[in-house]
Amino acid sequence: MSQTAMLAILTIASFILGCGVGSWYQRLIYGMLDWTCLRWSDEVFAYRVVPEGYRLYRNEKIFMALPLPTDDFPEEGMPYGDVGS
Repeated sequence: MSQTAMLAILTIASFILGCGVGSWYQRLIYGMLDWTCLRWSDEVFAYRVVPEGYRLYRNEKIFMALPLPTDDFPEEGMPYGDVGS
């Protein structure tokens, strides 16, 4: 087998291994986050936390959300989005 073919095989195998490890790491990290499911409620005109065991249906307005720890925010607040200088 030539050196070029061996290098190509090694490159492809490394790429596949890297994709597998990256995928596993991503699932590990995202699985440890405190995800919350929110569903639109017409009764209060806002998103509400979905209780465990609730059945979700098509065409419902649903969000997956993460709580943001605000302890480290500055006292004067923190701008959100694109803020012109």
